[in-house]
Amino acid sequence: MGGLKFGNRRVARGQPFTGRCLLAALCWMVLASDAFTQTAPKFEGDVAHRADVARRNFLVTGSGVTVCVISFNAQHVDRTKVVVMPGLGGPQNLQFDGEGAAMLQIINRLAPGAALAFASGSPIPPGDAETATANAFRQFANTGCKIIVDDITNAGDSPFQSRKVTSEIDAAVAKGIVVVSSAGNFGNAANGTSQVWEGDFLQAGAPWPAGTHGFSSARTSSAAIFNTIFPTDPASNDPTKACPASPVKKADGTDREGAQAILSWNDPLGQATNDYELKLYDIASMDPKDPTKWKVYADGMTLPGGNPIKVAGVRPNTAVAIFKKPGAAPRYLRLEVTGSCGRLKVYTEGSTRGHNAAENAITVAAVSAAGRTTPFDQTAKVDAGSSDGPRRVYFAADGTPYPGGKVLLKPDLAAASGVMTDVPVDQYRPFKGTSAAAPHVAAIAALLLSYRPGLTPAQVRAILIASAIRIEDQSKPWNEISGYGIPMADKALELAMPIYTWVNAAASPANVVTAPEAPYRAVCRGMEGRGINARALAGYWDGSQCVSASDGNRRYASEDIQFLTTVQSIPWWFTGTGKSSPYYIGTVPPNLTTINALLPPYYAQRPVVLCSQGGHIGGVNNGLSCEIGADGLSAQQNATVLVGRVR
Repeated sequence: MGGLKFGNRRVARGQPFTGRCLLAALCWMVLASDAFTQTAPKFEGDVAHRADVARRNFLVTGSGVTVCVISFNAQHVDRTKVVVMPGLGGPQNLQFDGEGAAMLQIINRLAPGAALAFASGSPIPPGDAETATANAFRQFANTGCKIIVDDITNAGDSPFQSRKVTSEIDAAVAKGIVVVSSAGNFGNAANGTSQVWEGDFLQAGAPWPAGTHGFSSARTSSAAIFNTIFPTDPASNDPTKACPASPVKKADGTDREGAQAILSWNDPLGQATNDYELKLYDIASMDPKDPTKWKVYADGMTLPGGNPIKVAGVRPNTAVAIFKKPGAAPRYLRLEVTGSCGRLKVYTEGSTRGHNAAENAITVAAVSAAGRTTPFDQTAKVDAGSSDGPRRVYFAADGTPYPGGKVLLKPDLAAASGVMTDVPVDQYRPFKGTSAAAPHVAAIAALLLSYRPGLTPAQVRAILIASAIRIEDQSKPWNEISGYGIPMADKALELAMPIYTWVNAAASPANVVTAPEAPYRAVCRGMEGRGINARALAGYWDGSQCVSASDGNRRYASEDIQFLTTVQSIPWWFTGTGKSSPYYIGTVPPNLTTINALLPPYYAQRPVVLCSQGGHIGGVNNGLSCEIGADGLSAQQNATVLVGRVR
């Protein structure tokens, strides 16, 4: 049972790094940016997220960034243009063939210069899916990826504690890697499509015996002993709409992927001390006048290893009951229905779970962009099948308990789904769900890191959230269905451009800009002269005075100085390489705005930027000179330059 797995997400496609051998049998090289045929006249997700505008305005394509994707398999991926990790191409499974290729195409269209790679998160042969997914994360984290995006969901993941995969996500983020994960496609309460119920064990009243659970939610007036699984399409808002036919059948004619009912309770994985029963009844047999005739057609089976999870196969028109075994303590419970069909009569929020809702991952919901030719706005709606939050966890990945539980505001963001791809499989024309949404966010992150390579995962997440358009419930900054909203690529890159301002202060103020080298001295400027003859020379704060390295180490009294502070985004110190000249720093960063205002008006005739070397800060004269030339930035002593604009 440990190998039970159900999927709703995958990914794969790569354009390599820059001349660096990473694994024993894998050497990366730069490939052409247009790695996929693009027959669609205009890609909906590109327009919807204004990624086309971001590329045009900020001159970025994702170059210098490697996006590594974890999905089911690499079918329909052109391996001459995509790096597939050795031995990790994935199993053959017709139901998901092409999903990785479709996700990779999305990344390529939004960030055509990004290098891409693929690894399967599924075992061959079928086995421990959680370990396989964790291995894929670990391989990529040690390979040089800047972004990892996955769309795998594992039945072995507890909603209350995700162990192996979450640990690898945490390790990747600690290394500076941005992790993006799709929220899942288990419906949401706002659309009435939720395939999940969560809540505390509730003892049913008479005549039901001790240990009988009663389902309740904010949407029901009283507790129900049985929860009903309806054979209706969870991707539709119409509760009368029948499940669609499975796109692929087994040889015997049955559905390739059947629905499952999964019961979880908040004991730690591998250390369950309580036990519950999951029973599935045939509704047709449930004569209310004669309970003795009620037929239990399935009992939940416990996942091995002391795990607080029980699983049973589901068929249409099923009643579900939960029983607490004698001696078991009341626990927080979760019942979910997986697979391509079914919804619960009594349901709640919180369908996203497992490593997909990991605290350090960016969890992505889905918003339809089908046929869209204009950017998203506040009227956009989350897909009916997209999983919602929040996610309540009770244990860290290592088993450390969170007293009372910890609420994670998931999903973080929402992104485009329902987009057309060129993958030769009908279900990806258009490509729907959170598997389509996650690579959009990964691609925007690639543009962002291409523009500002030094951003940390936390900073990338903060910028994406700040760029987002609020949708659905806009009365609060975050909501259960769309998170913080839809990130817009051009706004994200605009937010990444630092804005500075000078502040009068007798001591170093908050948000002060510091030199990038030790001893990390605050940037200041000293005012020389008065009136029309006044001039300002940049320098560093030595603890009591402003020292100007560009004017013979002139010192200015504290009452005559100003500090440079950050108004928006983090300071951007840029150091380039490439030419042998000792004065050459590198090519001009995209949208470099010279900070002439740092030294007005004395050097106004020269395009001076602020530069730093060895903790000393200056403009021109006596050692530190940073200027923009015909072939890029130049500075004496290989100084770094500060990029941004002053207001």
